[in-house]
Formats: sequence, structure tokens, C-alpha cells
Amino acid sequence: MKGRECVNLKKVKIKERLLEKLHEKLNETLKAVLPIIAIVLLLCFTIAPLEPGILLAFLLGAVLLIVAEPYRLKRLLAFLDPWASPLGEGYQLIQSYYALGSGGMFGVGLFNSRQKYLFLPFAESDFVFSVVGEELGFVGCVAVIAAFCALIWYGFRTASRAEDAFSAFAAAGLTSVIAFQTLLNIAVVTGSIPPTGLPMPFLGYGGSSLVTFCSAVGMIDSIARRAPERLCPVPIRAVG
Repeated sequence: MKGRECVNLKKVKIKERLLEKLHEKLNETLKAVLPIIAIVLLLCFTIAPLEPGILLAFLLGAVLLIVAEPYRLKRLLAFLDPWASPLGEGYQLIQSYYALGSGGMFGVGLFNSRQKYLFLPFAESDFVFSVVGEELGFVGCVAVIAAFCALIWYGFRTASRAEDAFSAFAAAGLTSVIAFQTLLNIAVVTGSIPPTGLPMPFLGYGGSSLVTFCSAVGMIDSIARRAPERLCPVPIRAVG
């Protein structure tokens, strides 16, 4: 009997581990799929206005996703009042506030951040903008946002002057991905929305993220060069 109980206990533990891994994979998939769904909706809206029923269905789906998982509801409550759990769900957001606040107007200096040393979780990816605010201050944050705005303007301008519909939608979609993820990341870091787990494009750590966004910019630039009216200068050929 004891042997059977041990075998059953091992089976239960194996099932629990498999369920935990499946749960982690589902959460990772949701993080990757939700921005894509938002971009598809944005592109559909550019073609034709969405029906109110479709928008209502997506809103209800978002509410169900939040209610279905307890940790998502905790994150939402921590976003509303992070000081209610300063050592729990609200710890990351509070440390982000400390980093942004200690930067002031011009920051503490490049590479002189204190929060990134074991205080601010995911300082190299999800909350890298907090480190930028601490090291370079308000001026550095404005400069980073201005650079992203220039890139987004270039992408949508490319889409408006593309040579065909496919190129236009491709440029608009790729630019929307960059704009959407940048906006979400900055909003999370500043406490405007609950944490999403999306890194800052180009600045956040992650090889796959960097390769993806660099490829997107390359595709946008290729569409711009094939447009009837060039948006970028003609490359200078070597003489001789």
C-alpha cells in the first residue's frame, strides 16, 4: 500500500509540474499574442470602422482574461495602489517611481544608476526606461521619446507613400507594433497602466526582440526606397 501511495503521490507532483509549465507557456503566449491582436484591430479599423458588437466582445474577453487568473487581478490592484503591498505586487512599480524621481531634470549621470543594482526588478528589459530616467533625467526621457516619435512618423509616412496596398499595410502594421509596444512600456514604467511584461523596443534586453525590431525597421526602409517618391537619400556610390 505504501508503494502505491508513493507512486500516486509522484504522479500528482508530475501533473502539478506539467500544469505549472503549461500555465507559464500560456502566459508567455498571451504576452506575445495580445499586441498582435491590437495591431490587427488597428489595421482593420483603418480599412473600415469596426462594429460596436465586435469591440464589446473584445472588451468582455479582456475582462474575462483578467478575472480568470488571480495574479492578473493582483497586478491590477497593485497598479491602482502600489503602496498597499510595498514588498509584494507593488514593489516593482514603487522602485520604478524611485528611479524616475531620483533622476530629476538631468539625471545622476550615465552608468551611475543605483536602482538597477538589485533594487528594480527587470531593469534591463521591462523597466529599462526607468533606468534611462534615473541616469539621464527628464531631458533624457524626452530625447528617447522624441527618437521613437521620429521613427514612428517615418514609418507611417512610408505607409502613406507606398507603391501598393500590401506595402502600405505592411509598413503601417510594423510601425504600429513599434508604436504600440513603446507606448505600453512607457505607460507601465510610469504607472499609467498595469504591468504587461513587454520590453522597450531597441533598448530592452533580449536578442529575439532586438532582431525582430531591427528587421521591422529594415522592411520599412525597404518599402520607403521602393516608393515612387523616395523618403530617404539615394546611397552614395564609391568613386572609381
